[in-house]
Amino acid sequence: MCPAVSAWGRPLRCACRSSGRRDDRMLNVMVVDDDYLVRQGFIRIMPWESFGMKVVCEASDGAEALTTLSRHAVDVLITDLAMPVMSGLELMKEAKERYPNLHMVVLTFHHEFDLVRDALRLGALDYITKVELEQDQMAVILQRIRDRIGQRTSFPPQGAGGGDDRSFAEDAAHAEFRTTGAEKQWSLLDAGDGGAPDGSPTDVVRVRWTGVRGMEKKELLQKLRLYGEHALYYSWDEEARECELPAELLAELRPPAKEETIRLGLDWCKLSWMTDPVVFDRLLDDTARLRLPAAQLEQMFYMAIEEWAKVFDPESFRIDPAHRPHTWKGWTRWLSGVRRAVLSKADRQAYSLEVIACVTKAVDLVNQDVRAEIQLPDVAKKVGMSRSYFSRCFHDIVGVTFQEYIRDSRIRRAKTLLLSTNKSVGWIASESGYPNERYFSRVFRDVTGLLPREYRKQSAAHVTNRTK
Repeated sequence: MCPAVSAWGRPLRCACRSSGRRDDRMLNVMVVDDDYLVRQGFIRIMPWESFGMKVVCEASDGAEALTTLSRHAVDVLITDLAMPVMSGLELMKEAKERYPNLHMVVLTFHHEFDLVRDALRLGALDYITKVELEQDQMAVILQRIRDRIGQRTSFPPQGAGGGDDRSFAEDAAHAEFRTTGAEKQWSLLDAGDGGAPDGSPTDVVRVRWTGVRGMEKKELLQKLRLYGEHALYYSWDEEARECELPAELLAELRPPAKEETIRLGLDWCKLSWMTDPVVFDRLLDDTARLRLPAAQLEQMFYMAIEEWAKVFDPESFRIDPAHRPHTWKGWTRWLSGVRRAVLSKADRQAYSLEVIACVTKAVDLVNQDVRAEIQLPDVAKKVGMSRSYFSRCFHDIVGVTFQEYIRDSRIRRAKTLLLSTNKSVGWIASESGYPNERYFSRVFRDVTGLLPREYRKQSAAHVTNRTK
């Protein structure tokens, strides 16, 4: 039996079927992109082996990828979205049906929530963006993917750590979980080892599981391996080194509907929770109720950060990779800190919480659909402010005028569409909220210094050159 498991203890698809058994620490990777130079360059520049990965095959479109998948043992599929013959989304859908344990990652030139929601529905594990590649974040990208897939679990020797067939006579059992490194694992402790973990490593948390009387020790250990990390994630405060939890938490949860997950992500992308404590508490409750896998939750917040950064100083919510939250309670503290930072800065500008709430509501109204006709008087009326006062407050709090914010939002969307689709400039103009191609091209050049076609060509050439 192949011992490699996912972050939540589920078996990875065994890669032994066609080429003999391989090192179970090494993950086989497939890269799919219709641009040969980009694909080859991406394969060459990434430090795969340093993170236990190996590119074993590649393809230029979804149809070719499906054929290749049938001949190779692949653990991780990395695919572009916009491709001829069969798109990346179509490939992901078909691959998910054929290989349900295949991990899928999107290689894309955008990071807009509304444009990747379909990939989320199909179970995309992560997104590799052009911005990350330009910033030489290759090692960070692979480490993130590897973390989310999860290191293999090392099983204790037979009979060690309470892994025998005996049942618990008491109603509580003590266990330890190593939270970091390649040896992330659960182990049961003997009855006399239930004290405070003063002599344990700092990356070990000790848990007293209640409600186990009559349960076989091997059954508890199996449940810990399958569901313990997830239960701990939503119940443990990472600042503590011990806690007590009911064993009933060690059960497989029904995954939330994709629509609920996407709606939650979109709600966090908005700004209203920063000023409205009721909305903030509701989002915290909704997130805790859905109990998303840690990797999915983390990705959702990283995507939301990009939306917040369009309005507020990114330093207010920058995450240090070495100290990112590792539990839901850690994320809750971080979110509270973001609110305090944003409100503190606005307070220094001498604006009341009510005014800040009106401005953030206006931003959310714009972001709902940049294609719609948006007029300052209409938005000011909707948020309950006079036109002139709204205009001044918006500029002071956001840092640009209301019209500049609309323009910048539309140009950001246009850039994304130019790089992620092969659609005409006229179509992109319409999708970005501009009435005609000529006006759109003039505004685009004023902002970027390039016409839309020039921007698309130059960006493609830049990526190609970087990958040579």
